[in-house]
Amino acid sequence: MTPIQYAKNEFAAGRFPMIMIEAGISAGFWLHDGDFKTLKSKCYTSREAAEKDRAKILTRAQKAATN
Repeated sequence: MTPIQYAKNEFAAGRFPMIMIEAGISAGFWLHDGDFKTLKSKCYTSREAAEKDRAKILTRAQKAATN
C-alpha cells in the first residue's frame, strides 16, 4: 500500500494516519504505517526529506477525505 492510500483509508475510517519514519539498513529512511509495515514509497536520503514528504502526503489525503 502506498502512503497516500494508507492515509486516505485512515481518514475515511475517522482515524489520524500514523506514518512513521524509520532508518533502514542501507542508511536510507522509509515510511511505515502504525503496524510497522513498510509502505510502498521511495527511500529518502535524509529524515528531513521524509518528514517533508510525509507532511505533503497527509495534507493531500486530508483534502481528499474532506471532499
